Amino acid sequence: MAVKAQIEKLLPPPTESFLYKVRREPRFGTYWHFHPEYQLTLIVRGRGRRFVGDHVGRFAPGDLVLTGPNLPHMWCSGRARTPGNKQPDEAFMIQFPEGMVGGSLLSLPEMAPVRRLLETSRRGIRFEGAARERGAHAMARMNSLRGPARVIALLEILCLLAEARRPEILSSSAVAPSQTRRPRRSNARQRRRETSRAALLRSRTPVLTQRRAGRGSGRQSAPVRRTM
Repeated sequence: MAVKAQIEKLLPPPTESFLYKVRREPRFGTYWHFHPEYQLTLIVRGRGRRFVGDHVGRFAPGDLVLTGPNLPHMWCSGRARTPGNKQPDEAFMIQFPEGMVGGSLLSLPEMAPVRRLLETSRRGIRFEGAARERGAHAMARMNSLRGPARVIALLEILCLLAEARRPEILSSSAVAPSQTRRPRRSNARQRRRETSRAALLRSRTPVLTQRRAGRGSGRQSAPVRRTM
C-alpha cells in the first residue's frame, strides 16, 4: 500500500540558523517525509535503498545527495549485514532554510552557480568524483566548527558542489509532496508505468502548497532524530 509523504518540522537551537547532525542508528528506518529546508546527506556507514521524489536507487558509504525544499525522501537500510559487524549505520546531515542563502547574497553575480545548484536540487542531486570527496571531507570537518565558522563552511560546501561535473539528477521532476507517494519496490516496467502515471497527474492537477499538504496528513511530526 502506498504511503503519503508526511511533513516534518525542523527546529534549530536558538543559537543556530541551521541543523548539522551526526546520525547513528542500528538501521536507517522508513519515514517517507518532506520539509521546507534543503538537506545535504552524506552516508558514512550503511547500505540500502534511497527514495527521492519518484527516484529509487541504492546507497552505500560515500553517497552524497542534496535534496531541495519539500521534496519527499528517505533512506532505508538493507537487511543484510556483514557477519560480526555490530557498528551502527551513520550519516552526516545538513538541513538549512531557503532564506539562509537567499535574498541579496544569492542575487550576487558571483553566486550564479550556487543559484543553479539550489534550483536543480528541487529534483534531488547525487554527487560523484572530486566534488563528492571534497564535500564529504568538508562535512566531516564541520562537526568541530561553531558560530560563524560553521556558516562559512556551509557556503564553501555549496560553492564546491556547484562546480561538480555531471552530477546525477534523481527525480524526474520537481514533485509536489501532496502528489507523491512512497515508490514501491517493483520491477523496471512497473516503475516506468508509475512514473508515467505520476507525470500525467502532474499535468492535470495544480500543485498544492506545503501548508495544505501538511493539514491533509492529519499526523504529528516525527521527532527530528528519527528522520533522514
